[in-house]
Amino acid sequence: MKGYKHKGTALNAAARNGYPDIVRFLLTLDPKPDIESKNEGWGHSPLHQAAFFVQTECARLLLEAGANPFSMIEGQDHKFPSETVGLYSSESKSAESIQELTDLLQMYENNGQFKRPGLGDLKIINAR
Repeated sequence: MKGYKHKGTALNAAARNGYPDIVRFLLTLDPKPDIESKNEGWGHSPLHQAAFFVQTECARLLLEAGANPFSMIEGQDHKFPSETVGLYSSESKSAESIQELTDLLQMYENNGQFKRPGLGDLKIINAR
């Protein structure tokens, strides 16, 4: 996305741009990078970045490292990574690769390791 400044971490950039070797390397560092870090201005976690751009291997590495599949976009409390798959991907991404990533994210959502926020946990915006 030429011209856009994401102002995120190296992990955000590697996940967004599909560099699983860099994601893998960054996850081996000590201290470990914050896998829930949100990029400035957009509020996307590395897992959101991987989902938006259909970077399945990067998403898999992040999930295996403990990324929360229920991480929410700042200011958009209802947007989990599984709800954002392919939103910013190019037309070169196949329906199969989009489905593979969606299935992977949903598998992690359903494994019970993380609690899906309930309505009481979500911030109500513009409530009157």
